[in-house]
Amino acid sequence: MKSKNRKWLMIVVLLQALLLGGTVSMKENLLRTGQTVKLELVPIDPRSLMQGDYVRLNYKISTPPKGTIPDGRYKVKLVLSKDENGIHQFKSLYEKGMELGIEDVLITSWVRRGGRLVFGIESFFVPENTGLELERTAKYGIVKLSSTGDALLVDLD
Repeated sequence: MKSKNRKWLMIVVLLQALLLGGTVSMKENLLRTGQTVKLELVPIDPRSLMQGDYVRLNYKISTPPKGTIPDGRYKVKLVLSKDENGIHQFKSLYEKGMELGIEDVLITSWVRRGGRLVFGIESFFVPENTGLELERTAKYGIVKLSSTGDALLVDLD
């Protein structure tokens, strides 16, 4: 009986290790091969007592034009297009099969109450006692995007 329990425990531990390894591998691949984009942002909050200094970010693209996001949609992809200043801006909602322009990219988002969009890149942790200064000076988030729209925040500018 004990050896049967150990066998199941080893299977569970192995599955957890594979899941963790796969997640890390996907993020590392995104860092290596993802397309770098610059997004305009507005910092919100510089401090968390439990987690230390961080900047909570609100991107300009988090509030798309009225009527853009259909009611009842939870997960959407946005098409972003680079403007004349090299900043990626909202272009349209992505629909399956849609052709993208040469410099267009996709970003996956989740619709929250009021139509606000979140991308999973809204927090940026910084060294202690630097959050307030970074909040005053940061204007852009530097983000790596995969071809499917997965986002990873790598720096602030």
